[in-house]
Amino acid sequence: MIVHRRITSWQSAQYSFKKQPENPLVGGNLPAKRLVVCLGILAYLFSLSSNAQACDENVFLKFNPGIQLAKSVDEARTQAREQGKLVLLIASSYRSVSDSDAISPALETFRAGPLVDGRVVKLINRRFVPYYFEMDALATMYDKSAAEIMVRTISELRFSATMPTPPFVVMTADGKSLGDVSVFSTADKLLESLALLLHESAEHSQLNDSEKSLDVIEQANILFELRDLDAAIEMLGNDQSSAAWFLRGMIACERSDWAEMKGAFRMVTDESYFSGMEIQEIHRLWATGNYQALKSRVSTLSEEFPFWDEATYYAGLAYYHSDEIERALEIWEKGITTHPESPWALRMDWTRGIAKYGPERPLMMNHRPESLLGRRFLSPHSAWDLKPR
Repeated sequence: MIVHRRITSWQSAQYSFKKQPENPLVGGNLPAKRLVVCLGILAYLFSLSSNAQACDENVFLKFNPGIQLAKSVDEARTQAREQGKLVLLIASSYRSVSDSDAISPALETFRAGPLVDGRVVKLINRRFVPYYFEMDALATMYDKSAAEIMVRTISELRFSATMPTPPFVVMTADGKSLGDVSVFSTADKLLESLALLLHESAEHSQLNDSEKSLDVIEQANILFELRDLDAAIEMLGNDQSSAAWFLRGMIACERSDWAEMKGAFRMVTDESYFSGMEIQEIHRLWATGNYQALKSRVSTLSEEFPFWDEATYYAGLAYYHSDEIERALEIWEKGITTHPESPWALRMDWTRGIAKYGPERPLMMNHRPESLLGRRFLSPHSAWDLKPR
């Protein structure tokens, strides 16, 4: 039996030498075998020669909702060194093509999941230089240097080309690996994991010299982005401004201290923070399972509300968990068609597809009509918000 599998850079040439007695093309024909070997080697060499143009055709750049990607692993390391950041390697085992509008299912999950969350985008841009590439030697976005780093870092990749989705790898500008993070993490889990890895390199978990020259509120906000909540509170001191009270409320929300959040928000008088407080109240209602209040609150919001897309997503969840599935689907469909360019449209499209078609169809690779945005569907095992609560 012939086993079909993905061929990666470190296996593409060797794979052609494997004996495959059932292959009707090869069989016992020695010249045919030699032809297959030569084709395999040529494909491998071509992938190396075309590597230089891969980054210019990086399809993930078209789908990136805010993170600032490097164009090569060398550029990522250079920027990390110059800017005092860490490198975040985002690898895919999926092979795309230059004229495709698709990225891997795992990366679809990443951008529709945690990458929709503004906290994640801010933290990555603050302390990391991300670089996206593909592990497949025949892929458009293959990067030999980055793939070799992944193989050295992730032991499973040394022995198999079938690892569905490599985790993200965090390393220093000098190439030292600090650890890895699952691509299927929730936003909260990803933030927690990245913060822990930052603390592996103390200089990246603290304010740098340029940040220390900023005003107190800006410094506190950066500490909040870095997930150092205690330091952010300490930095605010006795500041009684609306900005300070709003940040205290945000920190309380992160800690699920709802009474503290409400108390802090009551002290905010600057109207520019009101919409931010409103979406945090919606988060509270979702976190506490108060679905009826959540539905009522979102129904009063207009489409001009700055966080309308995010609020609409949570309203759909409230209906879904109230066993009003059709109503949930209608709400998500309205959200997607109203602002299809919004990152939250990606999340709604993902969630709607899984809610409508069920987990028995885990990867809808060839059913684009089922996505209102014409996207490939994602693993339902990562649809955290649809799981029973």
